[in-house]
Amino acid sequence: MDEYTPRRAAVFLVSLIIMNLGVILSAKAGLGTTPISSIPLVVSLGSDLFTIGTATIVMNVVFILLSILIMRRDYKAKYVLEFFLIAISAILCDLMMIWFDFISVDEYWMQWVLTIVSMVIMAFGIALEVAANLSMLPGDHLVEFISVKTGMVFGNVKVLFDISMIITSVILSFLFFGIGEFNGVREGTVFIALTVGFFVRFFTGLLEKRFYNWVGHRDTEVARD
Repeated sequence: MDEYTPRRAAVFLVSLIIMNLGVILSAKAGLGTTPISSIPLVVSLGSDLFTIGTATIVMNVVFILLSILIMRRDYKAKYVLEFFLIAISAILCDLMMIWFDFISVDEYWMQWVLTIVSMVIMAFGIALEVAANLSMLPGDHLVEFISVKTGMVFGNVKVLFDISMIITSVILSFLFFGIGEFNGVREGTVFIALTVGFFVRFFTGLLEKRFYNWVGHRDTEVARD
């Protein structure tokens, strides 16, 4: 990660806003969201105790605790500061759920249109996060720590991590809504998981020549997502 600058911090904040917008739009589409966001979505749909934002906070606390268990003495205290990024993201998520409450799509083809639009928006947000090169979220750090400790390639661990998120979401959906009921995790979840990386690379390619220099990002390597 590069050193902190106001410009880089501003880009990172904008990336959080855009990524959360994509997550909310995918939730409104009703076909599922990203693998890592599917767990908070399912929990928020199945329990009155949690919003998608509060469920996101709880999930990331678990990620941080798992990271501490894996890295032990090698875990740096500065990583815990990422919890505050998650708190900001969670607040944005809940606010956007309120702001976009008017969106309702019933026809299947419209659900797919909104899912595709949300995926493209999320990809652009991730590309901006890469451009900022300021921090990683707890889920990404957990994947990195597992990769370091096991010696597995980061990308392979990321795939397994996403699969585990989807499986967990399906199990939670069955627990909340009954066996065979897929709420919050559906075909759109798989679609986003398979396609978002392509669009991240596309947007990164568009940004890296001029925008990266403006931000001050010295490493133009494509995101691991």
